[in-house]
Amino acid sequence: MKKAIILAAAALIAVACDKIENTQKEYKLEAKPVSLVFEATGNEPATVEITAVNVEWDTTVDETATAWLTAVKDGDSTLKVTAADNTEEAERTATLRIADKNGNAQPVSISVRQAGVTAPPSAGSITVDKSELSFGWEGGTSQTFTVTVTGEDFTWKASADITSAGWLHTETDGNTVTVTADENTSDEPRSGKINVRPSDETVESVSVAVTQEGCDRQPSLTVDKTELHFKAIDKEPQVISVQTVRIPEWNIQIGQPAETPMLNVTTDKEKGTITVEAIRNISIAPRTGTITVQTGGIVADIVINVTQDGSDSDATSTLTDDVELTAENLAVSKIAVSSDQLEEMTQTSWHLEIHDETCYRNPNTGWLTGTGTFLTLELVNARPTDYSFLPDGTYTVDGEPTTDPETGLQQYRIPAVVAGKYTRPGFYGASSFVRYEEGTETEGTGIYGGTVTVSREGDVYTLVFDLKDDAENTISGTYTGTITEYVVQ
Repeated sequence: MKKAIILAAAALIAVACDKIENTQKEYKLEAKPVSLVFEATGNEPATVEITAVNVEWDTTVDETATAWLTAVKDGDSTLKVTAADNTEEAERTATLRIADKNGNAQPVSISVRQAGVTAPPSAGSITVDKSELSFGWEGGTSQTFTVTVTGEDFTWKASADITSAGWLHTETDGNTVTVTADENTSDEPRSGKINVRPSDETVESVSVAVTQEGCDRQPSLTVDKTELHFKAIDKEPQVISVQTVRIPEWNIQIGQPAETPMLNVTTDKEKGTITVEAIRNISIAPRTGTITVQTGGIVADIVINVTQDGSDSDATSTLTDDVELTAENLAVSKIAVSSDQLEEMTQTSWHLEIHDETCYRNPNTGWLTGTGTFLTLELVNARPTDYSFLPDGTYTVDGEPTTDPETGLQQYRIPAVVAGKYTRPGFYGASSFVRYEEGTETEGTGIYGGTVTVSREGDVYTLVFDLKDDAENTISGTYTGTITEYVVQ
């Protein structure tokens, strides 16, 4: 029993001695320097000397500064601190914290400050003569302000900010900026601004505030015509004026016979107009159509009724509109007679075929095939000495032909189809125009008037067509290129 008591007492004495030793142990954590200052750019890492006695230490950086400030432990007694370049003009600060991992020593704080970058000298300045503009709800009217610039090494641009670019518009003429506001279809007023931004970032931008009243009127839609009438052949378009109040968008729907369309309609919503053209009515029966102006249900639709007379002419043309021959894909060929036939002729007659490359005469059958346009012309001239070229000049469709002074024969003439006798276009010997779709004629006409002007440089011809059918339609265009020849026996 006594032995056990003695052992316990010895253990207590040992623990007490250990505690006395720990309380007497020194813990020390110091840093030098305790503040760091960096330039805006071009800094080398800074060194902080750490004194640590019986301490295992570590360091942390403010969360707000981790993007530009780093601190790396270099051994047990050195800390390397690096600051990234500061591209802003404002100064920035942070705090480094050095702490004992076991908590025996007091932590140490190191303050860090970095200068801001020095702003480059300004290249000049921009001022405006108005700080704000105000518009009524109707919009459409314009207001101006003047921009004054000091300095010569920069330009500037005025534009609406992103929140108002949809309804505010600007035009710049010299130093004057013209601002236009669209109609405000809402009850609520709205605001925006026009920014005047220089090309040089050292020059400060300026802004002009813009306000617009809300609309206090009810939505409405009006047109100046609800009835249109066209003749069977009527090339004069008619224009309808559209007026709206608080209607953000309007559209049209065309009602017309599907098998024989009668209207070409275009809209200009900025000007508030509908332009209507009537396609030629080749039927003796009159026809009707409609144009409906719609607002998506905001107000009631407006229906415009369109009527067109039936045809009462003897025109044989089935063209419904003017034809413009494009030069991009035209080919021109000449049907020529054989040399022995030439010896017997007193005048030359060049039969030209002007056609799309996709519409051509089948060499085996002589019939036209393919898809595109096909114009045939007979150009008559007094017999020239050289049969190899078509003489320059203006060839008139059955006008008053000129007479060759040597032979007394007609020249510069295009024989016309006899009025009312045209039956089918596109055949050799007839001046005519036809449009084909996959080998099927869709429309055509004989040539009843007009001119073809010919000029030549070497083998390259320029042919200018200004021809007419018998229904007030024109067939026009220009071809520049060579003429392919093939011989008919």
